Order: sequence, then structure tokens, then C-alpha cells
Amino acid sequence: MYNSAASVAQGNYEVFQGTSYFARFSHNTIAVLYYSIFYNFTKNPLLIIKIFNVFFQTMAVYAMYLLIHELYNDKKIARYSAFFMSIFPPFIMYCGQVVSENMAIPFYILSVYYYFKSLHKEKSWLLAILAGLLLSIGNLFRMVGMVFVIAYLMYTLIYEGYKKFFITYIPLLLAFLIPLWLTSYSLLHKNITDTHLWNSKEPYHTSILKGTNIKTLGRWNEEDAILPDKFNYDTEMVKEASIKVIKERLTSTPVYVLLPFYIGKLVFQWGLGDYGAFGWTVPTADSTLITNFLNSNEAMIMVICNFALVILLLKILKKINKSQTLQSFDYFFIILFAGYVLLYLITEMQPRYAFIVAWIFIPIAMSSNIDSIKKHTDVNIA
Repeated sequence: MYNSAASVAQGNYEVFQGTSYFARFSHNTIAVLYYSIFYNFTKNPLLIIKIFNVFFQTMAVYAMYLLIHELYNDKKIARYSAFFMSIFPPFIMYCGQVVSENMAIPFYILSVYYYFKSLHKEKSWLLAILAGLLLSIGNLFRMVGMVFVIAYLMYTLIYEGYKKFFITYIPLLLAFLIPLWLTSYSLLHKNITDTHLWNSKEPYHTSILKGTNIKTLGRWNEEDAILPDKFNYDTEMVKEASIKVIKERLTSTPVYVLLPFYIGKLVFQWGLGDYGAFGWTVPTADSTLITNFLNSNEAMIMVICNFALVILLLKILKKINKSQTLQSFDYFFIILFAGYVLLYLITEMQPRYAFIVAWIFIPIAMSSNIDSIKKHTDVNIA
């Protein structure tokens, strides 16, 4: 994305057209356009981009504070949540990387904040619109926002009723869809792209295809990646061929093979405490005292990251086991998490993909420690 942004900054939009990478995966378009802005100020804007990453990550921490304060109406719990967000290893490690999640995450969290704020107000449709707009912005950067849309729908209908469905959900949905539609049509009209942002030249079926490859545990693999090239990137032919292979794999593979395969996908997608951040950041970094230390202590870093994740997961299990303490908003995060689990079980597996929603472990885990947090009134993180 970073290298392609340089040519986009010069008015060359070929990377978004034909069978180029970002035409085949058009959901990355906005991130490339965002990075291209910085090339107007310098030929090597990497440092500026990283500074903005710090801004977005700080924004995400504050958004977490707002969200937890809205849910519990308790500043101390909100401060603890923001603190744990700020020291969560994947957020620190990915902050220096050119990945779209850095921009998307704060908007997703703010969307959830304004969604719940709208549920707590009588005249809530304006707040619902704001929640939808923020969700749409986050989705433009990292296009997995439909899981949020479905989670909002399920939670609204199950826990808030039909009145809130019309007052809150419908305005939110429209505010989510309209900016997406306007942005996509504007890019088409200006001949920047030749396909809609939600309609990549390479159909989503190829991601599902990679996700069913047992030999590679559902990860990217050359065997499935070259399929579009075999059919000259004809969308319909690629779709049909992908569906055929997917059906063959799922129907011809014994259950005793499929079950461990999907368990393995689940573990490697969600069981790495750094969400693939170490591999993205440290090995390719310039040789410095810090990077040399990290490279020589990879096992220790992974233990620390996994320990942090295990602690959060144990807190969540503790919360679920004590079902009488579950509050309604806990179910929203459980629904949201389940949605992403299902999405990444079906599609291509990469540890980094789960990073976009890794923050949801914090509000669920914190809710199991409310009593102990309130007891330690002498602790002040702020």
C-alpha cells in the first residue's frame, strides 16, 4: 500500500484498475489513497505516517475510555480499561506499521460508544447517525464493518426491541451505507477506480477457497492464489471454479480431518497473543540495539504477548461462567466476537486479521473485575 501510494500521489491510478492488486482487492483503496496524501509533503513520508499512527492509537485509547465510561458510568473502570488498551502488546507493535487497522480501530470503537450512548438517550437518532458515520469511516479503511452491522442488528432486536430498531438501528444503517455508496461512486465517476469498493475484481470466494486448504491450515497458498490467473481474472469463472473446489474439499474430506483443521484455524487465528505483530515488525526492521534484543528474545516476547491474551481470555471465561453477573452489553461484545470468529473460520486465516477486533477482549475482561477495581480506591492511573 505504501509503495503504490507514491504513484497514486502523482495521479497514476493504474493500481486501482484492470487486474492490478488493488482492483482485485478494492477494499484496500481508501487506505492507499490516505497514504498518498502524505507524498504531497515529502518523498519519503514514512515517519509522518507513523506519527499519525500514534495519533490514531491515542484516539483509540481515549475511545476505549469513553466507551467503558458510558457502559459503567465509572471513571476508575474507564481509566483501567484505557490503561490496559495502551499497554496491550499488539497495539504497541503494530503502531509503527503501515497497516489499515491503525486508522480503522478508533472509528470502530467510537461507533460502539455512540451506539450505546444512543440507546441510553430518549432522542437518540442523531447519536445513531453519528455511530453509523463512524462505522462507515472505519469500514472504508478496513472493510469488515458488516460484522458490526449484524451485531448491532441482533443486539437491538434481542435486547432493545422494535422501538429502538426504528429509532436507532435504521438511522445507523443508513448513515453507514450512504457514505460508502457516495465514496465508491465518486471514485468511479472520477475514473480513479473501475469497480466498486465492495465489489473486488477477485471475488470473495477465493478467500474462502484459501480458507479451506487443509495443507496450509487455511492460510495464503500459491495453489489457490493462482486460480484467478488460470481463468484470466474472469470474475464469474473464478467464482464458479472456487465454489467447485470448496464443495469438493468439504464433502470429500472426512469429519475427523475437518474438525482438527478448523480447531487449528481457530487456535492460530486467535491464540497468538501478538496477532502476528512480531513477524510484521521486528525481523524486517533496521538493526538497532532494541531490534537486536527483540530478535534474540522472540520466544520471551511471544510468552509475554500470549500471557496477556490468556489473562484476558480467563477473565472472559470467568465472566461467562458466572452468568448471573452478565449485563446486556456484555452480550453485544460476545455477539461481535462470535461474528469475527465465524468470519475468519470461513475465510483465509492470518493472525493479523483478528487484530482489528482484538480490543473487544478488554471491555469483557474488565467487567469481571468491577468489584476488585472499585475496592482499590487508592489506585489512580490517571
